[in-house]
Amino acid sequence: MTDWSASTRVLAALLGLTVTLAAVVVRRDAHLTCRDGLRRSGPRCCVVVAPNGACTSGVSPNQAHDRIHLSPRETTLRGQSFERPHASTDSVQLAPFALMRTEVRCADALAVLGSDASLETRNLCRDDAERAAGGLRFSDAERICTSMGGRVPSEAEWQRAAGAGGTRYPWGETGATCRAAVWGMTRGPCAHAADGPDTTNARPGGKSPDGFVDLAGNVAEWVSTAGAPVLKGGDYTSIDASELRVFSRRKATASEASDRNGARCAFDQASPVP
Repeated sequence: MTDWSASTRVLAALLGLTVTLAAVVVRRDAHLTCRDGLRRSGPRCCVVVAPNGACTSGVSPNQAHDRIHLSPRETTLRGQSFERPHASTDSVQLAPFALMRTEVRCADALAVLGSDASLETRNLCRDDAERAAGGLRFSDAERICTSMGGRVPSEAEWQRAAGAGGTRYPWGETGATCRAAVWGMTRGPCAHAADGPDTTNARPGGKSPDGFVDLAGNVAEWVSTAGAPVLKGGDYTSIDASELRVFSRRKATASEASDRNGARCAFDQASPVP
């Protein structure tokens, strides 16, 4: 009888711990807010939720090549910001250009790369066309952008789009939140156990003044520099909000095919829409 009671107490304790952990998970996921038109499923914002709870989607019309044109402007490449008031300034005068409003989607990546896509890209993009394409190597980003009549943006162009006049984040000076960006999705603060980036344009609060979405979070975006390419914007795994800031960058080898790595294409002003 004593042994049975002890076992019962152990089982009850384990059950209580499970319930407590579940409550923590629920509270953590409760911070997520999806934009209108998307449905929540665990840590994801889905176009359609399959019976097994997975996100699935076709391709929304007229979105893949949606681009925003930017006028000439002197842009601070590396310089002063709220946290770096004494940093050196390096300004670049940019010609007019355009940049995709959203990140490259799975549909865009697979249509171009096909069987050449990395294993990470193929696993992430299965049946989920509207998801931000992760697993992109720098050469993948170049190939996709070239197919659209564009190119990988320079770091200065990316920062011009993200608001390189000194604001900390693409949406302004206010802090990083789960409403504004897809970040902290694997170990909090926004969710747990996410297996990759989310649907493009999933968060309602992170739009830049020019109308760009997901410049911070979701997938980090390849940009070209005078040296080796780098990644900008942080990603869905970022825990430190500083990774999402305009002046932050992550170094990686051009062949890295991490599911955190994505792209957004730039276009010369005269480039026609395919």
